[in-house]
Amino acid sequence: MQFLSTVAALALLGSASAAPAPAVAPYETNADLLKRCDYKLENHPWNVTELKAFKANAGTTSKSYISFKLQDNNAGLKTTTTCIRTLDNQDSPVDANNYYLCDDDNIEFLFAGTSLTIQRTYQDEW
Repeated sequence: MQFLSTVAALALLGSASAAPAPAVAPYETNADLLKRCDYKLENHPWNVTELKAFKANAGTTSKSYISFKLQDNNAGLKTTTTCIRTLDNQDSPVDANNYYLCDDDNIEFLFAGTSLTIQRTYQDEW
């Protein structure tokens, strides 16, 4: 709110000034912005395949793990990656508090046992 008040006060001072106002760039419409922006849109769902979660029994040499493959077919965002978390002991692969990176380190996942949350970071070029 203070920022808006400051801007309004500056605008009033500028209109009372005797100096000519500086040239203002022409107003850009949404259509103008769309022409110069190549932003990415998520129009298609991600595909998760080969999902496996395994908790090894105590006293075995097996390791607990969760793994899956993720494919994103959205234009400008296409990727295919594998996501795996392997534990060195027989602990459960369930961890509702931490995200783990996939092979594509812009993608990470959280496995809460009954749900799998996947998130991706990317930056638009503009």
